[in-house]
Amino acid sequence: MQIRISSDKERQGIILGYYSEELETEMLKFYSSVREKDQRRYAAIEAKKLGHGGIKYISELFGCHRNTITEGKNEIEKTSTKTGLNVVVNLMDKVYAKGREVADGSKENLPIIFDGYLPKWNYRAIPQNN
Repeated sequence: MQIRISSDKERQGIILGYYSEELETEMLKFYSSVREKDQRRYAAIEAKKLGHGGIKYISELFGCHRNTITEGKNEIEKTSTKTGLNVVVNLMDKVYAKGREVADGSKENLPIIFDGYLPKWNYRAIPQNN
């Protein structure tokens, strides 16, 4: 795999310049470090994040064909679990308010059930009806 870093002329003419040269270099390093199947999927995700013109930009950046990105997109859409469930990913970019106060004693009395799988991230707070 050969890594191609675009010149300023290419960036102005062919490449749209969505990302800084530093970030492009990091993306290329990651792209070249993964298997071919994962390269297709990574390229597809990056192109989708950019929206209009994303496939062109990513195909130029990674030096892959547009059809490779489309194939990666199709692979992602067809992904399912071992039991046949479809995988759905929703990325949220909402910023939640911080520093909100809660009533005294409410946290201490709120039962939290930690999941056996990754309990640091998977847990439920069970509200109590008074």
